[in-house]
Amino acid sequence: MNHAYGSAPEGVMDPPAVLLPGRDVFAARAQRLRDLAGRVEALSDFLAFMAQVAQAQQAALEQGCRPGSPNPRHSPWRWSMEWLP
Repeated sequence: MNHAYGSAPEGVMDPPAVLLPGRDVFAARAQRLRDLAGRVEALSDFLAFMAQVAQAQQAALEQGCRPGSPNPRHSPWRWSMEWLP
């Protein structure tokens, strides 16, 4: 389909492939950020904080936390356990 803004695809398209991160991607990122924090004084506090965030992401990945899954341990609401595998 052509119009004033360009062309749009027609029909149903295949979705793009989803590549999941490796098992240690966040741990490697945390280590790299800690190394940078030691070398870049002006950003050391921020980089150290971001290393902690990446380490928390790694811990969540190792515990089997999936994006979009409710976490009943950290919620004031009562969750149905039907979403659990």
